Amino acid sequence: MDALSQLVRLLDLQAGLDLRCQFADGFAISHEQVMAREIEFHLLLAGRCIIEIDGHDPVAMAAGDFLALPGRQAHRVRCEGPIDPGHLLATTDDASHLPLRHSVDGLIELDLLCGRFVYNSQTTETLLQALPSVLHVSLSESTPHADLARIVSFIRAEVDGARPGAAAVVASLCSALFALALRTSSQREGLTPSLLRLVGDSRLARATQAMLGSPGRDWTLAQLADLAAMSRATFARRFMQVAATTPGALLLEVRMSRAAGLLRGTRRSVADIGAEIGYQSEAAFSKAFRRAMAVTPSAFRRGTSQPRAGAVAR
Repeated sequence: MDALSQLVRLLDLQAGLDLRCQFADGFAISHEQVMAREIEFHLLLAGRCIIEIDGHDPVAMAAGDFLALPGRQAHRVRCEGPIDPGHLLATTDDASHLPLRHSVDGLIELDLLCGRFVYNSQTTETLLQALPSVLHVSLSESTPHADLARIVSFIRAEVDGARPGAAAVVASLCSALFALALRTSSQREGLTPSLLRLVGDSRLARATQAMLGSPGRDWTLAQLADLAAMSRATFARRFMQVAATTPGALLLEVRMSRAAGLLRGTRRSVADIGAEIGYQSEAAFSKAFRRAMAVTPSAFRRGTSQPRAGAVAR
């Protein structure tokens, strides 16, 4: 599995849909900062709009654009033209459809799908902090237009049809869009040092894939440098330049993220999980986990949801 796929798996984001917005010209809608461990996202199905994000330049959105906010910023979605202070909105809540927020008067020009990704791991939050605080891509940059049109059309058909399982289907497709957003962003020139830049770096690819794919192995700097065909000094220097962290720090984050997922999603013993991610004793694993997560593995397991449907001990 490539490094980006490993990263998406480690993040373990669960997508959910909030509402669909259909607005006439003149609209402006404010979104407050979301709760901790949530990432708000928007998918523009049709039309154009501007999204104003606290601390960032306004983002122009066109049909097919996807925007996610790992930084959890408050923001405002508005029309491209003048805002009408008298613009009236209503919300229709039908159990068979997504809640619909819509303009009371005027010709509908914008169709926007709003949702959020949720997670419940501190290490996931740490990994997300190493990503850009705003992820905005016009997916046509990396996806043939016909393919993009089919994805957006499929999402829109599912939302319109309200067929059984529609919410789950659309949520899964939005998770795929998040992965595509990460892919596109990782390949951009001039990306600041970050985890996202690391997974897109061809020279460090083998070493990054090795750490993300096998975090339980007792990796040494020399072994990782050999995978990158570099000296230890050159590897360590380039890793810091690209990722803004050290290989050891990243490996610890990956181990804790993997452990959190196993504690939450399986019934395996604490000792067994610790052994899988590279700790020779339950005590050593518990100490490292508590230092990273501010809670013991057992307390973390008790404090999260029950194993997800279909989760089994491995």
